[in-house]
Amino acid sequence: MGTRRSGRTAAVKILYILDIVGGKIDEICKDVAEGQNISTKAKEFAQSLVKTTWENLDEIDKTVRKYLVNWSFERLAAVDRAILRIGAAELIYFPEIPPKVTIDEHVEIAKKYSTEKSPSFVNAVLDQVARGLELL
Repeated sequence: MGTRRSGRTAAVKILYILDIVGGKIDEICKDVAEGQNISTKAKEFAQSLVKTTWENLDEIDKTVRKYLVNWSFERLAAVDRAILRIGAAELIYFPEIPPKVTIDEHVEIAKKYSTEKSPSFVNAVLDQVARGLELL
């Protein structure tokens, strides 16, 4: 697994834990990074994604909600909510990463960690976010 994929996966896990259990970001980042045995670069990327997402959570959630069709944000599975939040944050706040890469990476994470229907759902929502931001 590549450095950025490892970082994204760790970020999703961290955000999932913060959403479900709460806690201190730095401690959870450290625990997840150690548990996954990821590189320093992947850890730094994960921390950057998580901190950016957490600091801008209201705006990110507002953006994601805008593109949920016939679905309530609160009804999303926690893992899907984490994937969409990290993906949207990456689209909004990390312009150096091509939008198609961001979308594809988060679809792959959904394939591994969520339900059978989640990858297409994540793809559709993040695609709409990118189009709404005029990135695609």
